[in-house]
Amino acid sequence: MPDSEGYSNMEKETSKSIRSGGRITLQVLAFFACLLILLFLASRLFMEITGAEAKHGYRSRNTVYWDLGQEKKNSLDLLVLGNSEAFASFSPMELWLGGGIPSYLASIPGETMVEMNSILHAALRRQHPKALLIETHALYTDLEPGKADELLLQQAGQNAFQIFRLHNLWKDAIEKPKNKRRVWKGFRLMPTIRPPKQLGDYMKPDDGTEPIDPQNVRILKKIQKICERRGMALLLYSAPSPKNYNMKRHNTLALLSEELGVPYTDLNLKTGEVGIDWTTDSLDGGDHLNLSGARKTTAYLQRVLQAEVPALSDKRSDPDYSEWNGLAARYQKRENRMLAKMRERAAAQGLTP
Repeated sequence: MPDSEGYSNMEKETSKSIRSGGRITLQVLAFFACLLILLFLASRLFMEITGAEAKHGYRSRNTVYWDLGQEKKNSLDLLVLGNSEAFASFSPMELWLGGGIPSYLASIPGETMVEMNSILHAALRRQHPKALLIETHALYTDLEPGKADELLLQQAGQNAFQIFRLHNLWKDAIEKPKNKRRVWKGFRLMPTIRPPKQLGDYMKPDDGTEPIDPQNVRILKKIQKICERRGMALLLYSAPSPKNYNMKRHNTLALLSEELGVPYTDLNLKTGEVGIDWTTDSLDGGDHLNLSGARKTTAYLQRVLQAEVPALSDKRSDPDYSEWNGLAARYQKRENRMLAKMRERAAAQGLTP
């Protein structure tokens, strides 16, 4: 049996080991604490750089995260998400002018469902909108097989520390001369007119369907659960686009919306009601709408939103939104100049003004 001196030595060694282990634990914790602080500070710095560039009109696909952070807390009643089809078909300023609904178009070209989920989470840090409107074309942007969960985790990390998203900021600097543009709550005025060469009856009757990547459906269902938890209405719409929509896609999207129990508006079936004129309302041959087309689709979607989401109220006389009225006046002045130029171009091309 060990004598008392042996026990004493064992206790000393044990105590020494505990102290040593405690120091190592503290060192590890201190290291990670310093790392988190550095990541936080670097993220703040890179977001400030992104913001400084945005103020000078230079934008990248990540600028939307900075933009959302600049909106007054809990000031947005509607958030709109989607890829370039949303980007070209919805104008928050038109919605404000027509119905006084404060909204933001958090759309980027080629936006995937993973990015949509990421932007939504970023927006909900400061906003509690009453409704979320999603343009559906992103559902038809396929993800790499089996990569959805990995990409969602990656985006979550980038939301926590923007440095991971903005570490390639130098690339944006190289592209600056090509990307200078003005946006209005996410919308850009696009006055170019280029009609489709061959339109045809692109929404002709068809009982078929066109499958959607199951990963995208799963992400949409995640988004729906977020909306349900936060008491937000979820609505889907398809922008007019002969290049991207047909009856097979409509049938699939209609079945999906029925499964989810959410309203779905396919504007491709309502071009007459919306007033779309493909000779003057297309930006690039039937892929996206121009400013003229976006005004019409926004006006129609306003009626849909007001019918489906009664909680969306007119804030134009609310003193807390006086800045919106000032911004809308500047927007309308610029818009009218562009519309006049568009009419001139249409007349010069022999198109119906």
